[in-house]
Amino acid sequence: EIAREYGADLFISLHTDANFNKRVRGASVYCLSIKGASDEAAKLLAERENASDFIGGVSYASDRNLDSILIDLVQTQTINDSLRFGGMVLNEIKNMHQIKFKLPKQAGFAVLRATEMPSILIETAFISNPNDEKLLKSKSFQLKVAQTLSTVSFDFLNVLAKRDGVIISDRNARRDKGEVHLVQPKETLWKIARDYNTTVDELIKLNNLKKPDHIKIGKKLLIP
Repeated sequence: EIAREYGADLFISLHTDANFNKRVRGASVYCLSIKGASDEAAKLLAERENASDFIGGVSYASDRNLDSILIDLVQTQTINDSLRFGGMVLNEIKNMHQIKFKLPKQAGFAVLRATEMPSILIETAFISNPNDEKLLKSKSFQLKVAQTLSTVSFDFLNVLAKRDGVIISDRNARRDKGEVHLVQPKETLWKIARDYNTTVDELIKLNNLKKPDHIKIGKKLLIP
């Protein structure tokens, strides 16, 4: 609900895993599956995570007024984007930490069900494994995880911007160069870049933005 309220472009849910076998370790990434869990292990993990997610009292029911076919189409695209994003995350994580699976797994995680943006759930490490537990407590490891997710998120959003730019290119061809955009509530730099068929880097450089993650409502941005 918070992600929806702020018009988030991506949703990342960070977790720590656990297993009765203390030798099991490594990171894994999960995405939503329409048909259900992709394997029994993913299903069991989803059931455990769902129990904790629902304790917060958040309802994940879909809007009954939306057309079911449209929902399926949007959800399929979102899941495909999520799998691509999850794959990019795993490719970077394996350079700093052991991974449990080479590709993202799919399961019916409640926390991922109601999001319209690409969404992934990351099991960062096994808290039940002594070595992983030390990593989780390490500030340097925490910083590496944060930096990795930040870098991958930035790269992935630029991929989406270029892809979606093809769809809106005709509209942008008719606009004047040097146009000024007034930042609206819940807008992010990523959304603005996509709307104008440009990149976040270009917006930052042109407007000399010192804190691109915090743009004020009403701020005027020059469009490349």
